[in-house]
Amino acid sequence: MLDRAGNIVRFNRTCEELTGYTFEEIKDRPLWDFFISKDNLEPCQGYFNKLLTTTANSPPLRRENEWITKHQTRHLIDWSHAALLSEQNEVEYVIGTGIDITQRKQAEEALARTLAEQKVILDNSLVGIAFLAEGRRFVRVNRKLEEICGYTEEELKGQTTEILYCSREDYQKVGSESYPLIGKGATYEGEHLMRRKDSTPFWSRLLVKAVAPHDLSQGDIWNLEDVTEQRRAEENQRLAATVFDTTTEAILITNAQNQIIRVNPAFTSITGYTLEEVIGKTPDMLKSGYHDAPFYQEMWQGLLQTGKWQGEIWNRRKQGEIFVEWISIVAIRDSSQQIVQYVAVFSDITKRKQTEEFIWRQAHYDALTNLPNRTLFTDRLDQAVQCAKRQQERLAVIFIDLDRFKCVNDTLGHKAGDLLLQEAAQRLTCCVRESDTVARLGGDEFTVILLQIEDLLQVKAIAERLLKNLSLPFQLDKQEVSIGGSLGIAFFPEDGQDVETLLKNADIAMYKAKEGGRNAYPFFTPQMNAQITEQMLLENALRRALANNEFLLHYQPIIELSSQKTIGIEALLRWQPPIGNQQFPEQFMSLAENSGLIIPIGEWYLTAAVQQFQKWYRLTDCYLAINVSARQLKTSHLVDLIVEVLKETGLSPPVLVFEISEDILLENFPQAAATLCKLDELGVQIAIDNFGSGWASLQSLRQLPIDIVKIDPFFIHHIKTDDYDMMLTEAIIKLSHKLNIKVVAEGVETQEQLAFLEEHDCDLVQGSYFSNPLKAENLFTDQ
Repeated sequence: MLDRAGNIVRFNRTCEELTGYTFEEIKDRPLWDFFISKDNLEPCQGYFNKLLTTTANSPPLRRENEWITKHQTRHLIDWSHAALLSEQNEVEYVIGTGIDITQRKQAEEALARTLAEQKVILDNSLVGIAFLAEGRRFVRVNRKLEEICGYTEEELKGQTTEILYCSREDYQKVGSESYPLIGKGATYEGEHLMRRKDSTPFWSRLLVKAVAPHDLSQGDIWNLEDVTEQRRAEENQRLAATVFDTTTEAILITNAQNQIIRVNPAFTSITGYTLEEVIGKTPDMLKSGYHDAPFYQEMWQGLLQTGKWQGEIWNRRKQGEIFVEWISIVAIRDSSQQIVQYVAVFSDITKRKQTEEFIWRQAHYDALTNLPNRTLFTDRLDQAVQCAKRQQERLAVIFIDLDRFKCVNDTLGHKAGDLLLQEAAQRLTCCVRESDTVARLGGDEFTVILLQIEDLLQVKAIAERLLKNLSLPFQLDKQEVSIGGSLGIAFFPEDGQDVETLLKNADIAMYKAKEGGRNAYPFFTPQMNAQITEQMLLENALRRALANNEFLLHYQPIIELSSQKTIGIEALLRWQPPIGNQQFPEQFMSLAENSGLIIPIGEWYLTAAVQQFQKWYRLTDCYLAINVSARQLKTSHLVDLIVEVLKETGLSPPVLVFEISEDILLENFPQAAATLCKLDELGVQIAIDNFGSGWASLQSLRQLPIDIVKIDPFFIHHIKTDDYDMMLTEAIIKLSHKLNIKVVAEGVETQEQLAFLEEHDCDLVQGSYFSNPLKAENLFTDQ
């Protein structure tokens, strides 16, 4: 056994005995260094290199090669080689099995010389001839018989023919059968299993004739022929016939004119045609029409040039059903190299093709919507970009995000969400041309590839159709819901010349649509990219701010109007970067919310505020107001965090007031309501912040455990200049009092605003008229 470099890695005992070398002497060393003569080195290395190119389907290769032993003797070896392949189908090792044919060659050469020298009939005979004396003893044999049996004439002289039989019973049986015949002057003929000198068996055809039939004591003559190979060929022929009849692969044989002369049962099983129905016809009768004329022309050209062809063909069964076959065709030539027959072997691979198609579709299509998935979309966009480059055309990529899909999924369940996605996919597909592609990237994100764009109006028309179709109500079982869509559009080549850039820029434009109020289709601009970059820098800065403790808290008093005393404190978050001015929440909270950083920031804010308030707790009767973000409200972690903080500080739950902005409450009402009920069970107070800004139904105040309502500062600011704001503020105060809910007026800046609030019995006020937000150390000393 050799590795790819020709080094010996295995060497059996027979090789050691033949060459005189032990395995340890030659282990891991090149074959050429020991056994190959210089004049034979190049052909052997060329043959070895050919072995390295073999494949799993390659037959073993044979070569006779002369080896030089350790003692400088030469042996002719008949080698048969096979390759061991790696998982990558590369040749890893070459295995050689050889037979020392030196003696056989020498014997053959000696016989040839003798036959050439002796022009006698005996030694020119192609069969073994023996002269037998009385008692069936050898007198003389020719060289052919010596060759067949392995004995020399001297070794056989005087021996009975029993020496060649496998058993005494066989010897006696031939005698009893032959003597009656040859005694009558007839020739005995039979085939028998005999044994050579080396005990190997062989099949012989034996003819026996008496020298003098009337006097058998004068002996008889043997004609002995080794028919082992002939019998083996006959056996192989019988085996081939069995294989032909029993194999599951169809076999079709035609003459040189391509007329069918024979088919096997598997052909009938696969195609439905019997031999009687196809004999004399051509295989064209199976054509399905799937392949065009150039396909068959190329097939025949390859078959005539190389003598073989294999490939995939779609044919038609007798019943009309299309099937796919993998076929190998070989041309059979006679001794003059003229084609006499064609043999085709094929198997039905229809089910395998269907499985492959299923697997491919699973990998390239979204199972829910039956749209191309991200993999197939990326491939199609890449092909579209390459084509557009060659044709110097424009194309557009539209990134689509369904608005309010998560709300539908959370409130009506995943089944309704799936139905919505399926209906949305159908609506999007109806809006584009057949040449365009609609794909689902995942979740509620879809993309569209628009090819051969001639002007912007064409894209705008499609984008408006997309938005219009998405804005129509969806009927999900018995529930009707309305959503919308946010689109972002990027063009090739101006907005990107590769898949990644085009998709990224369309995504950026889509987020611009969301920021602008949704249900829009902005085109990408370089300024959007700059904004995204700026947001990324800000997000990274926020991450560093958490790690570097750059956040701090200010506190603003909440005043009770009836007593003019501070009875509450709102904790307000601030960010002081290492460089630049102090940042207010409205400058970074939106990004923190979208990036998920609001969770760790909110945890720090709540913990730090409560820990500071704990120091004031026994010095004041105030409560502490803490703001809660939308993302915090969606997680169960908020309630767990509040429980943990209360446990660690020992504070009484009612001294903590958690403020939830009205717009957050409206956007996630079912989930928010569940979380607020859990907070109410803890005993903490709940306040609705910026009340009135989102036009929340006042009915929601009855459905939720609300303790405090904080009027939006916008209404307080215009309370003396806008009658509507004045009436709304008055209505909020009266209704809240009827529901036993306290009211805080935020943003009080003037005496006039304060007087109006006192006149209408507002409970609490907060604003710069009393105090701006202060650092902790200045809160009580500066009042």
